[in-house]
Amino acid sequence: MMADNISADVLFEACTAGNLASLQRLLQEPAYITKALEMEERVDEDLPGLTHCILNLSSMLNKAAVAGSSDTVRYLLSFAHTHDVPYEKLLLRDCIGSAISSNNNVAVFKELLAVKADIIDFDMGHSGTPLSQAVAGNRNAPLYSADRTPLVRFLLEGGADPNRIQAPYDAPGAYLQDAVRRSSLEVIELLLQHGARIEQSSAMHRAAEKGRIDVMELLLERGADVNEQLVKNVWYSASYRTKFKKENGIVSDVSDDPRPKWSHETPLHYSVLHRQVEATAWLVKNGADANIADSKGWTPRDMATKMGDMGILEALTSAAGTE
Repeated sequence: MMADNISADVLFEACTAGNLASLQRLLQEPAYITKALEMEERVDEDLPGLTHCILNLSSMLNKAAVAGSSDTVRYLLSFAHTHDVPYEKLLLRDCIGSAISSNNNVAVFKELLAVKADIIDFDMGHSGTPLSQAVAGNRNAPLYSADRTPLVRFLLEGGADPNRIQAPYDAPGAYLQDAVRRSSLEVIELLLQHGARIEQSSAMHRAAEKGRIDVMELLLERGADVNEQLVKNVWYSASYRTKFKKENGIVSDVSDDPRPKWSHETPLHYSVLHRQVEATAWLVKNGADANIADSKGWTPRDMATKMGDMGILEALTSAAGTE
């Protein structure tokens, strides 16, 4: 059988199905060995208008990874080694992303790490790192459900750095604040247990914004400051929060620059702006000061007054009165 007369599709089908026995039979035939090692032009699955020249073996590995077939992944990596295919040509962003999205991601990741340990902090470009993807979880999953908790634990125990600086941030804290925005309390605890730094991470601010009192309680136990002022307006909040401020008449001296120089806000600024009454009351009861001004001179009390939110104003007053 000549390689020119066969299709790689049958190899892909075996990998997609996690059918190791079928794949092993196929790759005993010289024609299929040749086909697996060929480069072929294929349409980009995410951008159908684009085509890429891809090593068939790379596509096979990606399909086995997303299928969660760790045995097939191990076999393909061994096949690559036997045929002198460098792991660097296979363990790319698509492969790692496929492993992360798998329902058997820990087992698949173990196989990848066994041949290339440094992928634990692999830079996936705009997708971040394996840890950031694991922390974010499945975007289709219910908020704060964290379906990738076992993978987060596995990566942290394997040496993933919870304080790694990740663009567009220029300081540690990305993983922790992302966990507060999306993940379960267990994931946040795992990050803290493995040394994630709270200071200037905006974790308490994000928890206040989202009304996550359970998270604020955990952060307070771990030494968070309820009056911490962020020295920088982190990129995520710049345009997002300015929109809320404009809608509430708080921004009067800021242009339409989507990233104005606005800083030194406390968690209470966040809970007030986002009308989180219970979080506001909790913060005040735990020592938050409603009279700390941000870089534009606004205090949480000023903001609540300008917004005319009686629930927030009552939370600021009644909670303070119970101290």
